[in-house]
Amino acid sequence: MEQQHLTRHVRRVLAGLGVLGALWMAGCGQVSYTEEERLERARDFLESGEVRAGIIEYRNLLQENSDHVEARWELGRAHLERGEPRAALAEFEKARALGWDDPDALLYMARAHLLLGEFREARAMLEAREAGVFEDPQAFHLLLARAHVGMNDLEAATVELDAALALDPDDAAALTTLAQVHALRGELDRAKARLAEALAVDSGHAPAWSLFGDLHRSEGDLEAAEAAYTRVTETAPNPYTGYFRRALTRMARESWDGATEDLEVLKELGPELPATAYVEGLIRFHERDYEAAVSALEEALRGNPGYLPARFFLGTSHFALGNLQQADAHLTRYVRGNPESAAANRLLAAVRMQGGQVEEAEALLRRVLAENEADRLALELMAGVHASQGDIQSSIQLLRRRVEVDPDSVQARMNLARALLQGEDPAAGLRELEALSGMAPELEDLKWAGVLRLLQEGQHEQALSRADRIIEKHPDSPVAQNLRAGALLALGRTEEAVAALEEALRLDPGNTTATRNLAVLKLRTQGADSARKVLESGLEAAPEDPRLLMFMAEFEVEQGEPAEAGQYLQRAMEAAPQALEPRIVLARYRLLAGEPAKALEVLEGAPEGSEDNVALLEVRAMAQLAEGQVDQGITTLRRLAELRPDSPEVHFRLGRAQVQAERPREARSALERALELDGEHPGALLALARLERREGREDEALELARRMQKLEAIRAQGHLLEGDILATRKDYAEAVQAYEASYRARVTDESAMKRFEALRRMGEETAAREWMRKHLANHPEDHRSRLVLATSLLEAGDVAAAKKDYEILVERFPEDAMVLNNLAYIYQREGDARSLEMAERAHRLQPEDPQIKDTLGMALLDHGDPERGLELIREARETLPDTAVMDYHYAQALERNGQRDEAVSVLRELLAGAEDFPQRQQVQAMLERLGS
Repeated sequence: MEQQHLTRHVRRVLAGLGVLGALWMAGCGQVSYTEEERLERARDFLESGEVRAGIIEYRNLLQENSDHVEARWELGRAHLERGEPRAALAEFEKARALGWDDPDALLYMARAHLLLGEFREARAMLEAREAGVFEDPQAFHLLLARAHVGMNDLEAATVELDAALALDPDDAAALTTLAQVHALRGELDRAKARLAEALAVDSGHAPAWSLFGDLHRSEGDLEAAEAAYTRVTETAPNPYTGYFRRALTRMARESWDGATEDLEVLKELGPELPATAYVEGLIRFHERDYEAAVSALEEALRGNPGYLPARFFLGTSHFALGNLQQADAHLTRYVRGNPESAAANRLLAAVRMQGGQVEEAEALLRRVLAENEADRLALELMAGVHASQGDIQSSIQLLRRRVEVDPDSVQARMNLARALLQGEDPAAGLRELEALSGMAPELEDLKWAGVLRLLQEGQHEQALSRADRIIEKHPDSPVAQNLRAGALLALGRTEEAVAALEEALRLDPGNTTATRNLAVLKLRTQGADSARKVLESGLEAAPEDPRLLMFMAEFEVEQGEPAEAGQYLQRAMEAAPQALEPRIVLARYRLLAGEPAKALEVLEGAPEGSEDNVALLEVRAMAQLAEGQVDQGITTLRRLAELRPDSPEVHFRLGRAQVQAERPREARSALERALELDGEHPGALLALARLERREGREDEALELARRMQKLEAIRAQGHLLEGDILATRKDYAEAVQAYEASYRARVTDESAMKRFEALRRMGEETAAREWMRKHLANHPEDHRSRLVLATSLLEAGDVAAAKKDYEILVERFPEDAMVLNNLAYIYQREGDARSLEMAERAHRLQPEDPQIKDTLGMALLDHGDPERGLELIREARETLPDTAVMDYHYAQALERNGQRDEAVSVLRELLAGAEDFPQRQQVQAMLERLGS
């Protein structure tokens, strides 16, 4: 096979490219050529630096011949050179599947993993080989060093770099990577010295200049950083990275004109690259064009989902636009990677507070206030946290501090007034509200706070009086009527409350709060039909209100009309396509209805920026797993685990999915993490114990089983698992005791059946049957245990005892073919003509089952049609050849059909070929009879 066209030198350059590099170019055009001509044209394009044009030529070739292995491999290399590692990996894998077997292929694949930040995968791939198998062992050492750097294993990286430099002490790429190791250790002087060595060897080594720029920037020397990045633009084969880094540096220097100039060059070099979109997004954000910023930053993240700075600015842009769900998703990912960012913590806390995630908001805010006790937004949000936890005094203290920082802030004083109303000095709160009414009379919240507080305190008469006074001033306010209804209802004046709500709806038809409250009252006092009329009237007035539609769906579910509920949820989602809640609720509904594919369709339309919404991810993972998309479900759960690393439930679900995918190592890791977070998580304990047993780690499984036995929820499963392990070890006496403990903890058919079987294995057949009879007397609906007992009786030849149980089972399971077949067999043994009816029923259910054919054939010999019986037994014998009982039955059928000689032949072959079998004596007797 023709080898790669890249030389050893080019491979070394590829291995030494800087970690920040990303190269894409544009090109087009094609005409009709032969495969070889297309291949040569593609190579010519690459040699001349027209990578995109080369890629297009490779693709044209592969459209004509998708199995062209050289084109497939070289297309992967072109993608890699252009900075498209994901596409490169896809092509490399296809080439290997087609037979590409060059050992150095591994280096290219490892390089692609490194560019993707998949350091663990790259390291595992490389460590599985030895350097000596590669044409260029230095490239191997250098790539493995970079993988170690990515895993923050600097010692291992140094070892590999020493090996690389031993092969070539003047290799600029190795020296640059060693400089990176020094920088990561905080040894900046040593890092700069190594970079100086690299540049002394090759003054045009762009990765060294790029790292120099990074070091200068980390030290705050932006001017020197800009100069270094300018050298990258002058020396790099593709200067894209230099322009990108310089644009960021110029923004930091407030040189927006210069950054805009760099953006224009980036658009020429890589118009579709995510880094280009990121730079444009920052410039648009600076210009406060948030819509344009969102568009650009979303484009950046489509190409590079892991780039956290884009996440921050996209989340901030969404926050500025009021898109809270999207802001939450992006800021969550940013804070996960940058937990010390005060701005991100404040913004995310604000979003979380509005979503009711109080504890998470508190943790975020503590980080901010630890650094700056006078942070205004953090003080307000933390006060809200304390208020939601019932600690009003702490909330008031924080709000007083907030007012001290900015006494003219209406919002700060309003928050303080609310807290005072809920605390021990409501009079002070009311005074504050009155003062605020003069400062900002347009804030409607101030009008209702006093009424709400009185209602909360149980001062219903006072609340009603205040609501009436507000209505005098604001007779057209539906909110005031809602408050009045609340006071009247608390006073037991239901009819007047209904009237107040009806007035609210007259003033504002379709008002969500009034519609819901009135529907609840009507349901309670007049029944479902009256409540439905209220809701339908509300939807007539506001047919696109997603909250009303969702409440209507909830109402229909409660009334036993799930199909109607689905229609309303669908309408709610269509009415608010950018809102997540209706979509998630509809997806859950579809999933519970057994329609995981439809649930996934619903989630596919989720708005951009919601990909990290926890509730959405949870439903998506459940739907993917239910639909059999196990790999996709695992990917979703992994992302969920990144977002909620301290959630034992998430790690448990991930572990369970890994078990489903038959990945025991990954499953064990996830389940152990769940138990680190919650040592008594019942699902994780049970799943890990079962996994350990399945993997042959019985001691570990037994230890987990005994931990389970200490927990009420899974005590029975713990004893059951211990019994299984003991039974595997053939310690049946101890297994019986464990199963008995499980049975006492919770009666189940499984514990009953396993105790029965363990007794039988001990040789206690009679005791086992007696115990099972006692169990069935107490639990006659345990048909699985009855089937086990009946089967054992049949195997033991106790046909009469087995018949009673099978007759019960047939009555309970009239469509179970094997139950019918076994009862037919019993009847046939007893000469009961009912065997034919039972066998026919079984055969109709499973016409191709050889055992059933055999049973029906024997019944036909005795009670019906011997010729048909012979045909069925012959078919069964062909399906199960070399089965002694089938041969015996076949001989019987031949005799019944007058084919005596053929029967004798079958019997002789059976006795000559088969060793001992249960029917040997009957076969010998039949042969003697026929031979006489």
